[in-house]
Amino acid sequence: MAKIKEVRDFSYPLYNRILTLKLPEVLFKEFFKLFLFTSDRQKKRLFTERLGFLPALSADKAKARWVWVHANAIGEVSALRELIRVIRQKYPDARVLLTSANLSADEKARQMNIFDVVAFFPYDLNFALKRFIGHFRVVAVIIT
Repeated sequence: MAKIKEVRDFSYPLYNRILTLKLPEVLFKEFFKLFLFTSDRQKKRLFTERLGFLPALSADKAKARWVWVHANAIGEVSALRELIRVIRQKYPDARVLLTSANLSADEKARQMNIFDVVAFFPYDLNFALKRFIGHFRVVAVIIT
């Protein structure tokens, strides 16, 4: 009888190493493009937040339980009004974090003024994700 070998999935560690090796090149290009040649504060915020660097939370927000909602596009953000109302009704102590991956969705979310924090979704890098997730006490994640 043939033995079955255990198959290990090395794809994520390999993927993360490749991204990490590529990161200096990306940072170098983005730094020059965003910080030396543009004055667009939104794009600078997008870049720093995607690396996991977020503004400090107030003491009450730092201790709160967070519901993390991710909406990638402007239409998804617009459709969240009723969901956020239900979350606030059922869990009045919970705070709502909205992440998006583009400037128009971020702008729409800020205009709606129904989220406690609006930020850009972090890059898929271990250190960025750890910084981002460590910033909040997330108890639930909703991806639209």
